[in-house]
Amino acid sequence: MRAKMKAATFVIATQRSGSTLLSRDIESLGGLGGPGEYFLKLLKDKTKTATEADVLACIEKGVRDDAPEVGAIKLMINYAPKVDALIRNAPPVDLNAALQNVMGWANARFDHVTWIILIRDDLLEQVISRSVSQMTGVWHRDASQSDPHEDMQLQRWQLNLRILENMHRAAIEQRALKRLAKTNSARCLVLKYADMCDDPLGSAEKIAKHAAQNGMQAKSTVPVRNLAKVIDQDKVDEIKKNFKVFMARQFKM
Repeated sequence: MRAKMKAATFVIATQRSGSTLLSRDIESLGGLGGPGEYFLKLLKDKTKTATEADVLACIEKGVRDDAPEVGAIKLMINYAPKVDALIRNAPPVDLNAALQNVMGWANARFDHVTWIILIRDDLLEQVISRSVSQMTGVWHRDASQSDPHEDMQLQRWQLNLRILENMHRAAIEQRALKRLAKTNSARCLVLKYADMCDDPLGSAEKIAKHAAQNGMQAKSTVPVRNLAKVIDQDKVDEIKKNFKVFMARQFKM
């Protein structure tokens, strides 16, 4: 681990909420590290007994040359119980307690921490994005790439069932995220997915201001973007309509 890592940027989000777009925005601003899903490989490795040092090593992967003292990471909230257990070297606790534990640990471990929570209010659209990605294997796409939903004609009934299957877990995670945001409103910047998409400059300015309030300095307030939505909005609207018809039929049975 780099001895000089004194600060960290944490993005806390749920799957398919726009966290990759946000993380790339943050990295493009400079000075705040490059958040990524660096915990994923660690948590999937069943052959290794991981420790707090491994958690710190994951955060270190977010260090960039323009700010060698700043680590960064994306914490998907479903990872929190396992990450917290590694830090404490103790059995996992429930999701809400684990999130608070990780925040408390990071605030004590680093001199400066920038916390950013991303919330996607339209839960159905988030679940549609998650379900399509699971079925196509396409999780991100550049602006030059085509919509994977166009390339792979998904069976409507299979997609509806996958959406229904994912909805409960997504709702639980969104509730936990909103609870975390409310409990830690003084420490965290809460960004909405829709605002980030509609006003990237405004969101970047909020990030830079929040970082400065926490003793960290972004080098720019203008994000550089090259990602596009995995599914075009007209297709999302079509899938939403079909799913609502599907659900209405189920309740009539």
